[in-house]
Amino acid sequence: MPVRFERDYNAGMLEPRATTSEKPGCRPARTPAVPRPASALGFSGHLDHAPLGHVEVDPDGYILHANRSACARLGLDSRQTEALPFVNFLPPQSVSPFARLVKELLATKIATSGDLQLKLPGRPVAWVRLDGIVLEEGERETCLFSMVDISERRAVAARLRASEQRLLGLIESLPDSIFVVRAGRVVFSNASAQRLAAAANESVVPGVRMQDLVVPADQALLAPLFAAGDGHLSPAAPVEIRFRGRGGRYTVADTTWMSMLFEDTSCLLCVARDVTERRQIDAKLAQADRLSAVGVLAAGVAHEINNPLTYIFLHLENIGAAVDQYRVGVKLDDDDVRESIDRAMVGAGRVRDIVKDLQSCTRDDDVVTRVSVNDVIEKTLELASPQLRFKTRVETCYGDLPAVEANFGRLSQVFLNLFINAAQAFVEGRSGDNRLQITTGVEGGQVVVVVQDTGCGIPERAKARLFEPFYTTKGIGGGSGLGLYISHQHLKRFGGTISLVDSPTFSTTFVVRLPAYGLHKHQPPQDTRVSPSAGVVDDKSRRSLLIIDDDGIIRKGLETVLQPRFDVVASAASGNEAIELIRRGQPFDLILCDVLMGEGSGPDVHRWLEKYRPDLLMKIAFITGGAYTDDARRFFGERKLPCLEKPFSHDELAEFVDRLLPDDAASSRAELRRETVRGDAG
Repeated sequence: MPVRFERDYNAGMLEPRATTSEKPGCRPARTPAVPRPASALGFSGHLDHAPLGHVEVDPDGYILHANRSACARLGLDSRQTEALPFVNFLPPQSVSPFARLVKELLATKIATSGDLQLKLPGRPVAWVRLDGIVLEEGERETCLFSMVDISERRAVAARLRASEQRLLGLIESLPDSIFVVRAGRVVFSNASAQRLAAAANESVVPGVRMQDLVVPADQALLAPLFAAGDGHLSPAAPVEIRFRGRGGRYTVADTTWMSMLFEDTSCLLCVARDVTERRQIDAKLAQADRLSAVGVLAAGVAHEINNPLTYIFLHLENIGAAVDQYRVGVKLDDDDVRESIDRAMVGAGRVRDIVKDLQSCTRDDDVVTRVSVNDVIEKTLELASPQLRFKTRVETCYGDLPAVEANFGRLSQVFLNLFINAAQAFVEGRSGDNRLQITTGVEGGQVVVVVQDTGCGIPERAKARLFEPFYTTKGIGGGSGLGLYISHQHLKRFGGTISLVDSPTFSTTFVVRLPAYGLHKHQPPQDTRVSPSAGVVDDKSRRSLLIIDDDGIIRKGLETVLQPRFDVVASAASGNEAIELIRRGQPFDLILCDVLMGEGSGPDVHRWLEKYRPDLLMKIAFITGGAYTDDARRFFGERKLPCLEKPFSHDELAEFVDRLLPDDAASSRAELRRETVRGDAG
């Protein structure tokens, strides 16, 4: 490029040039080419009629030729003979790019393109794309440019970028977490999703596995989503997933999944809405409803417990009197004493059954297991019996049902609300005329429960609002207005529904539907927390047992019962004490651990084993009187562990240990059942 070209550009706009002579005082330079007067700016050929503008410039950037389209675009007179610098038509910011374009074109002789702005008097600034080639005629070299107007294209691109920025800003400001997942890994996430990942101790979201953000117990929920393939997932119902948090906590989110194109690649879009607070509110409402139900049941439950307690006391007094007589020389009547013992045991068993029914029906946890609907109804009727017994006849017709996946306590609360509502709808003193009918069956892959009563019915005006929170047809103090709302929420969580239907025979008819689990398999209900294969013993020659319980009576009772089955039996009064025993290196074939203890809980022991002794994780099982703390509920909700609930009988303890140590179950069952376990729930 001539020095004068660079100097002229740095000096600003070039002046028109009409002659080939050098100015006085300037050093000699190459004589620039100028248009021929006869042809003026035209090309004298087909190029003059081309629809695109074409401009030929010399190495200094002066216009030599311009066809009609270019002249019209630049506002030139095609008849003029003076050479004008092309930069006269460029705004300042486009001058240097044009100079570089000409220099690069002449240096490389390779076709080159560039986008520049045109500035013309009385017209808005326009964008053009210059596509240039080098024309060689002897030693003469010039640049031929075609001009394509790209103003609209640039405007559309600018609007698109602005729209993308607005959309990105909107996505970043959303309170919902947005994940884009490809092949199981996160490729994009908004700010809310990054905060969610940070709570799971994941500092960088892009590239992290989606499964690593989810609590272990919920990772199986992702498998069918990923199995469908990134581009073959249709929008479906929200999936509730718990995302990992700090300190064992988690965030509950409703996630919606669908396929999408992201950067021209099929991906999965996950929108996660935090419903933790809503779940907490629902839990508080459910607790309020349970307390309301317990208040109604309290007198009846007390009556049910007081009856067996009465004959427990009477028969224990008979046994005590017989022992006192024996001490003064009176011969014991063995049959009479044995009868009193048996009847006292029957009474104790009845109290235990009532407490277990009450626990199972009011258990405050969120563990979803396979349960029998018929069993839930039977136990719930036992609780509601004092409220129903003197008001109505209860008729049940149970079908042969498959299990459903639900929470026993929550499902029991649903039916308890329906039974109590029915009891309150009956007129007292007419128990022979009143009827409560419960029918179960299977219909279209669903377990169906129909609850019907002949009570006073529901006013027509109230039917549309039955499932709203705090709405009640009862008077002040007669109800919380939460029962049917909570029932609806529980069933919705389990994939079920509840509806009010008309019946010509009954005043009120509610229909509950739940998805059947394994409809054609008829699998018995089982608690998924129990792992029958856990704790298989490797050393059959010498077994060792560790009992961890803060109740000395239970600890001593378990030692007495299990001593014949193990060569070494150690015990600890707390989780911390047990950890010290294990830390010393003593091997154990089975560890029976209480859940709630003062100095180191059962979950604390298990977490320590996870970190320091994972080889013992398959050998620990739990005995508990109820995991009622938040930590214990989270612990059992996230893990599937063998657990035996107190109080337990000889047979229940024997069966539990047999599942943990199946290889010698047959030889020890009879001996174990002869022993006595004393103590109450820890």
